[in-house]
Amino acid sequence: MATVSRQEILLLAQMSRMAIYDHELDGMIKHVEDVLNYAHRVTQVARDVTEPSTRLSNVVRADTVEAVDAEPLLRQAPEREGNYFIVPRILEQNE
Repeated sequence: MATVSRQEILLLAQMSRMAIYDHELDGMIKHVEDVLNYAHRVTQVARDVTEPSTRLSNVVRADTVEAVDAEPLLRQAPEREGNYFIVPRILEQNE
């Protein structure tokens, strides 16, 4: 469990050019400790996770082309022209 001193918080505040008042110090210490503990826990979980897909890199496989019938998808379009969707223009063309 991480512990942070008042002096460390005051130093961080000074380096960050933040003003921290005495009545805020205890809350800030608790908040920084919570953040550090959370980061430590995330690091532990990440270290414990071992999935085969995370160890593989540069997997090489042949690209394959598969014929797909686009008609069922195109039938759902509000507007279409041939094998294309018609969509509203959202960008103006500068001429």
